[in-house]
Order: sequence, then C-alpha cells, then structure tokens
Amino acid sequence: MQIANQGETSGCSLAFPTAARGAPMSGAASADAIALLLRALVLDVFDEHDPGKRAAAIERIFTADCEFADPYGAYRGHADIEQVVLNIQAKFRGFRFHLTSDAQVIVNGGRITWSSGPPEAPATLRGTDVALVRDGRIAVLLTFMDLPDGTALSR
Repeated sequence: MQIANQGETSGCSLAFPTAARGAPMSGAASADAIALLLRALVLDVFDEHDPGKRAAAIERIFTADCEFADPYGAYRGHADIEQVVLNIQAKFRGFRFHLTSDAQVIVNGGRITWSSGPPEAPATLRGTDVALVRDGRIAVLLTFMDLPDGTALSR
C-alpha cells in the first residue's frame, strides 16, 4: 500500500493508519507507550551489554518483521538488530549511550536523540532515532548519526 498525499501517491511502500481530521485513531499507541519504546530502544537495546537482557528487550520492543536503517545499511528482523548492536559494541568498546532529549511523539511514531562515547568523556557520536510503531512495538526504525562537529554520517 502506498501513502496518498492530496490525491497523489508518494511511492513509499509503508502503510500509515489515517483518521478523519481531529478524530481519534483506532489502534494508535498511546504517547506514553511510544515514549517508553523510544527510551528503551536506546537504553535497553543499544546500551545493554548483557546478551540475554538485550535479546529480551529486542523481542519486547521490535516487531518480528521490523525494518531498521542507519548510515551503514538496511536490516530486517530481530537477528539483524542484534548483529548491528554487537558490531557497534565491538567497534566502540566501552562506549555508553545516553539520552539527550525527551521523546517527541506523534501518532504511531516519534523520535529521540542520544549520544555515545566512552564513560566520563565527551560524546564521540550523536544520533536521532525515528520510529514508527505498529501493534505496540517498533516496526520501522531510522537512525541518523552525527559526529561531534556536526558532520552527518551518510551513505
């Protein structure tokens, strides 16, 4: 299904729920639930170093068919997310993730910013996670990353 924009299709293959202007959306996740998911994806997935706790968090936070993209590639499913986290933790040993904003929530989605670096040192990486939520879990995650000088990492 494609997203319609004023009668035209955008070419995007993601399906977003819609409602009449001002009407509540059925099945929409609450703002508090989405904010919790956004915080948990940073702290319970990317900052978690215990494999068992991280696996449980991935299962709890992401849909089984979740899609994830960052400047380094596109991934699908729980196993790919776990591998991305392992790769990050291997490349940046000892780095910790910290939230740098509260979650900003919209209908069935939101964003949150974070930084990462060695403990007790300035952050060496900053990022923004944008997520779309389906059935109470993250179905799509887009991660944008910047170096401390503001240079955006991109493909």
